[in-house]
Amino acid sequence: MEFLHYFWEFALLPIAGYFGLRWMGARISESARGGVSIAVGKVLADHQLPLDRQLADYTALITREMESLRQSLALDKERYSKDYALFADQRNRVYARTFQLLEKARGAFGERFGFLTSSVVFDSSPMADIESVAESLKFISAGERSELLDSIRRTDHSSAARLASELMEKSDLRRANHEFLKFKRSWVLHALYFSTDVDRLLGEAVQKLAALSVYADEAIKGHWERKEALESLGALQPLSLELRRAMREEMQAGFSQPRVIT
Repeated sequence: MEFLHYFWEFALLPIAGYFGLRWMGARISESARGGVSIAVGKVLADHQLPLDRQLADYTALITREMESLRQSLALDKERYSKDYALFADQRNRVYARTFQLLEKARGAFGERFGFLTSSVVFDSSPMADIESVAESLKFISAGERSELLDSIRRTDHSSAARLASELMEKSDLRRANHEFLKFKRSWVLHALYFSTDVDRLLGEAVQKLAALSVYADEAIKGHWERKEALESLGALQPLSLELRRAMREEMQAGFSQPRVIT
């Protein structure tokens, strides 16, 4: 019995204590891990609800901002479309009017400097017709009109017929200069509407018409070079065609593609 007592005290008891301590350590470690997992899970659960709410609020904010931006872009597009339509309409009117003035000036100079010209001679006209011309001519001076009317009052038919023919030709030349000035004025006043290409062509047209205006002034004085005037007039024709093409392309640009309504 004493042997068993010593065996228990010095052999079995230490072994039981060793394994008991290891078992207790394992249980403590497992309990600790379980406690930590429970604690971490509780913390995550506590923070999950605020994070979801923040994400939902942020999503709603982004949605509102994108909708506001979409509406703003739609309004800008509509405003731009209307503004451009108004500009294009006015530009087309300016283009049409300016080209019309160019053709009227070119035609007026062509009546005096073209290949085929016509002159009115009043040698066989009655005095009443000459008097009617004296009163209707627009581009003659008061002195010139008075001189013609004085010849009519003196019943000097020869002088009146000669003066009427000269003054009609001078009136036509001055009318051509007047048409040129109207065209030039339109080019200057509406410069903001013209594209670079159209403005360049208009500038060239102004230069050629200005040369014809000088020839007209010389012709009014009674001396001028018909050949040089004819060459300047001829150079206007291809320029007019090129200008018409450029203007037409720009005026029709907004209608080249079908409009899509969204």
